[in-house]
Amino acid sequence: MDKKLSLTTPVSRLFMVGPVYVKRLKKLGIETIEDLFYHFPHRYKDYSLVSKIKQVQPGETVTIQGKIKTIKNEYTKKARRFQKAELEDETGSIDVIWFNQPFLIRILKPGTRVNLAGKTDWFGRKIALVSPEYEILSSSKQPIHTGRLVPVYPETYGVSSKWLRSRIAPLLKNYNHLLVDWLPEKIKKKEKLQNLRQAVKTIHFPENKAASQKAKERLAFEEMFLIH
Repeated sequence: MDKKLSLTTPVSRLFMVGPVYVKRLKKLGIETIEDLFYHFPHRYKDYSLVSKIKQVQPGETVTIQGKIKTIKNEYTKKARRFQKAELEDETGSIDVIWFNQPFLIRILKPGTRVNLAGKTDWFGRKIALVSPEYEILSSSKQPIHTGRLVPVYPETYGVSSKWLRSRIAPLLKNYNHLLVDWLPEKIKKKEKLQNLRQAVKTIHFPENKAASQKAKERLAFEEMFLIH
């Protein structure tokens, strides 16, 4: 961790943020680390229902954890290419369908352990996960794209919410101490408000909807306090 970073440090100093992304982020008003901290999600996708394959019902929005058994390109009758995988866990297997994402063949190789999150639907005569989010599992990292309330951010061309989550999560983990809470303790106690670091962390990655609402109240109060 670079201890020399501050809230005013340009985002160009962050890992995997080159000149192209610096220009793209500027369109979102993000030029410094502080700007990235305060680039809050405007909504969340609810992928918090984690289900075994055997329990999946059509129409559900779920996260399934398992291992890629097979993956290949296939074609519809109208010659439209799609990617078809088979995901398995200890209770069974399910087909997974993506459209026009051939790069997934290189990423989600057989044997890869993943979380897949999205809506189940009928594909032909079988229940399948259609166009789900994917997240390769790691023992050293907590899932941020699946298995939880997943933040969706204001975006621009070339900067997706998934990309933003991947940059904001390590920022919160390693540099949260940079956020200085100037709101007096007396006011926070009276209004039953969270401290700033907790609120910023929670607004990005809340455990549930109630937690996100509590964080929003803290940050909204700060904004009103500044106005007055």
